[in-house]
Amino acid sequence: MITLYYAPNSTALTAHIALAESGLDYKLDLIDHYGDKRTSDGRSYFDLSPIGYVPAIELEDGAVLTESAVVLEYIADVASASLCPSHGDFKRYLVLQWVHFATTELHQKLMRLTIPGVAADYAAANMEQVTARFAHLNASLSGRDTLVGDTFTIADIYAFVATRWWMNKIDMGDYPDLQRFMDATARRPAVIRALQEEGIE
Repeated sequence: MITLYYAPNSTALTAHIALAESGLDYKLDLIDHYGDKRTSDGRSYFDLSPIGYVPAIELEDGAVLTESAVVLEYIADVASASLCPSHGDFKRYLVLQWVHFATTELHQKLMRLTIPGVAADYAAANMEQVTARFAHLNASLSGRDTLVGDTFTIADIYAFVATRWWMNKIDMGDYPDLQRFMDATARRPAVIRALQEEGIE
């Protein structure tokens, strides 16, 4: 069984949804970002994730993986679900391209706005970049339900999670195809399960 170390509504939600989609057995271990960062069995979380960020997954043999993009790829590769095309299939790299787009162009830009004392002009420039990224996402989803091919993948998972964080900061009316994608993804049973398990509305 895989153990997912998480904090609610963090980037660990990507791994959580992927696990729920995958059919793999998993259990959750809540890490208090602002507390002592201990696992449920009393270990220091820093022994698993040296910089203390979530997610991390721990396998039955004690092996640990961190970094959301890598965790997603691992889950996809060991799952029976078609969360990412196999090695050698060019669509695999298109999926990974979108995963890295979400983590660098959406997730990290949002994190920059959480730094105390961010200058107004920097924040405005950051938001201008984000709106361009959302326009790209919106155009890529025109007439489509998924980002790559016809199958829901880890690319869709990360795009969904990263977009959720921005939805109260931008006018989603400007991105109707992205909004449609968000609504459809939110109705997936695995997404509903993960959100409920994290206590997210």
